[in-house]
Amino acid sequence: MLVAALSLILAAAQYQTTSVASGQAPNESAIQSLGVNLGNIFVIVSYFLSSTIFSALIIRIIAKKYDLVALFSSIPLAALTNFSVVLVIYLVPPRALNQQLFTSAHDLILYSSAAVYISVCGAAVLRDMASAKVTQKDDEQSKGNENSEGLALLIFPLILLFMWSWLVFAGQSRITQILLPEITHYIEKEKSSNGT
Repeated sequence: MLVAALSLILAAAQYQTTSVASGQAPNESAIQSLGVNLGNIFVIVSYFLSSTIFSALIIRIIAKKYDLVALFSSIPLAALTNFSVVLVIYLVPPRALNQQLFTSAHDLILYSSAAVYISVCGAAVLRDMASAKVTQKDDEQSKGNENSEGLALLIFPLILLFMWSWLVFAGQSRITQILLPEITHYIEKEKSSNGT
């Protein structure tokens, strides 16, 4: 968490110094005309990793005593963490950004945070689901039913992950729409009207 706090302070300081030092918008003045600002990439990556791993560890600690509370509290916590990463990208952009690049960043942040939450909390969730199935299992069940239960044990976590990701992304994009400028908003992909 200390790394995340230091990264956020550094991002805010760079944002303030670039906006005061030049008359340009901070997004344009922080970027050199040719290439990418490597230091800003390191700030963004370190902030993302430290804040996401820290929030996933908090959820894992909560889950040891309160499973359902951890599940429901992980959604707003992950959405706020993902929003803060979008904020850091806006404050210290690695290169000149447009709305399409922020849309890609939203997707990448969601998938990466889901991967971190799965790696930190996923094994415990699967163990809990498997132990619940074992305690409910009767000795009379046939081998065919065991295979169907194994399939259900794999499908239910995937459905849960899909719902969790959808709720986290909805929160992340709505917070971004409320608190950040339009350039950072997620662009919905529109389907063509001819049906293809």
